[in-house]
Amino acid sequence: MFNGDQAVIEVGQLSNAPVNTLWLYLLLGIVFGVAFNQLIFRIQDLFQRLHGGRMSKALLMGDVAACWGW
Repeated sequence: MFNGDQAVIEVGQLSNAPVNTLWLYLLLGIVFGVAFNQLIFRIQDLFQRLHGGRMSKALLMGDVAACWGW
């Protein structure tokens, strides 16, 4: 159960990325960052449409789901 100071999963030694590919990491970071933020905004909009300013219904549904799952 306890592994002490040793790693649970051995990853191994990764090599350094070539300098001419670093722009790709920047581009991928921007693309995934924009996609992640759009997903967050869409989920917030969906949640706003679901409860429509009436938080009591959403909280009651969450309470029922939590009790059912527990």
